[in-house]
Amino acid sequence: MAYLELAPAITAIRSRPEEFEFSNNTLHHLRSRHTFRFLSDGDMEIHAACDCASLRASPEQIKVFHAAYRQWHASYWRPWK
Repeated sequence: MAYLELAPAITAIRSRPEEFEFSNNTLHHLRSRHTFRFLSDGDMEIHAACDCASLRASPEQIKVFHAAYRQWHASYWRPWK
């Protein structure tokens, strides 16, 4: 089964946190316009204008990306007040 490769998104959220924002329970990657909604620790929805959104990410990479997101949310994200 072909999986969507999340390594670029994992690298981006760790090294370029300013490229992401969070609203309406959805993580937005501003540069690619991809959106990620975590359904559980091992599952998420991915929306994108390109064909990559038709593939599912592997459960292992979803867990790594979710952990990177939680770290980003705790250490970087500050919603506007």
